[in-house]
Amino acid sequence: MSVLNGSDILLYDADSNFPLMCQTNVTITLNDAMIDATCKQSAGYSVALPGLRDFAFTADALVDFNEGVSDTGITTLFAAYDARTPINILISNPVIPQGYYTGLTYIDSIEVNAPMEDVVSYTVSFSGTYTITD
Repeated sequence: MSVLNGSDILLYDADSNFPLMCQTNVTITLNDAMIDATCKQSAGYSVALPGLRDFAFTADALVDFNEGVSDTGITTLFAAYDARTPINILISNPVIPQGYYTGLTYIDSIEVNAPMEDVVSYTVSFSGTYTITD
């Protein structure tokens, strides 16, 4: 049985090998759009076939508008969003150098949250294009 601490799993820019953002949460979503293949002979049960696949990453992070040279944060991500530039994403564990998923993505949304008397944070959603590798 393998047990991982979620704090050890980070989202990286696979090309520069820098962590993206000051992350607080990362979510990986793999989808397979099912095709309905039900017919009269399926005895009242639905029948499905796998269709188009897609993947997405969502990450929550803390805002730092004064990023250093080696940081990839909200200003860098906004520039990629604004220019419609793809980002090669790597989900990895820096404690035990091991990559889990890699895929080319585009940023489809950035949401900044600034609650009263709390840290300013943001959520970025990345939509994958082509394939994801394991």
